[in-house]
Parts: sequence; structure tokens; C-alpha cells
Amino acid sequence: MRWSDTSNVVWKVEIPGRGHSSPVIWGDRIWETAGLGLNTIPRAVQHGNTVLVMSGFISPALFAIRLGREGDLAGTDAIKWKANRGLAYTSSPVLHDGTLYFLTDNGMVSAVDADTGTPVYQQVRLPRPYAIKASPVAAGGMLYFPTEDGDVVVARIGASLDVVATNTLTDQSFVASPAVAGSDIFLRSRTHLFRIHD
Repeated sequence: MRWSDTSNVVWKVEIPGRGHSSPVIWGDRIWETAGLGLNTIPRAVQHGNTVLVMSGFISPALFAIRLGREGDLAGTDAIKWKANRGLAYTSSPVLHDGTLYFLTDNGMVSAVDADTGTPVYQQVRLPRPYAIKASPVAAGGMLYFPTEDGDVVVARIGASLDVVATNTLTDQSFVASPAVAGSDIFLRSRTHLFRIHD
């Protein structure tokens, strides 16, 4: 498919604020997160009839917003729950079986019940402080946390952060999020693309 400023663009809308995250499409609504602050990067996540939006920049905020509403929803019952601790600045959260997992840019992991916002665990350190830009992924009962330091930390999904492996790829730095296809994980470092198969 090809497009340009004058060809095949069905519509475009000015975004009210600055943000970098991907939108969530729900029915005839498009949810974007620029209204959360100056520099919203994490992608919004849909959970049932709720959209979960987060910003970890300057005034951290995580909101669970009921879908089907319009306009400025601040201060309304459209806000199902909210949180402001341990939020990501750059990485997007991952949703698995009703639990939302996210981490700070220095490797503190949190998990909350996506329905209620109740913490499962909060700000648990990965094996050491890390620089984090890439988003974690969930696959095969595990969470994968790629780091800028060349490690990919693997933790078992559950009620606590149970790290089962720290895999190091020497002289690598991961800022791109992993992709999972079948039983393979694809990792893109700044210099290489890896296919990992166990």
C-alpha cells in the first residue's frame, strides 16, 4: 500500500498535546494518550470495556477509563481507578490474564489487577538496576524484560516477581521491544537482530 500527503489518506486529526504512543481503536472511537502530559510514550492497553493509559513523565498517572464515553473525562465516573506509583516513562505495559505489568526506566517492576487497580506487587527490583526503554512481552507463562545493558531478564508470571533467568548478549543494547512468533523470540539490538529458539 502506498500513501502521501495527497493520496490515500482517509482523514487526519490534530492531536491536542504531545504524545508518542500508539492509539487504541475501539468501535468508532480512537483513544490516544496525549492528554496525560507533556510526553506520553507508553501505549494504551484495552482490557474488556476499559482502556488503561499511562504516563511516567513529570506527573505520573495510570488511569483505567470506561469505554463508551466522550469528551474530557477528568473527574467523572468514567475513571474506574487510577494509580501514580512505579509507572513507565518509555516502555508500554503488558496485559496478561487480567494483570497489568509495567516497569520503570530503571527496572522496578509492578503488577496490578486490571479490573480494580489493586497491586499484585509494587516496584520490585529486577536483579540489578537497569536502563529500560523496550516494552516487556509475555509468552509461555513468562515475562521478558529486554534492557539497554544487553540483558534480557525472564520472570515467571505470577503473584510475585520470580526471576528465572538473566540472559546476556555481550556488547548489545535493547531499546526495541521483542516480538514473539510461535516458540521463537525476536530481539532487535542497536546492531543485530536475534532469533531465539529453545
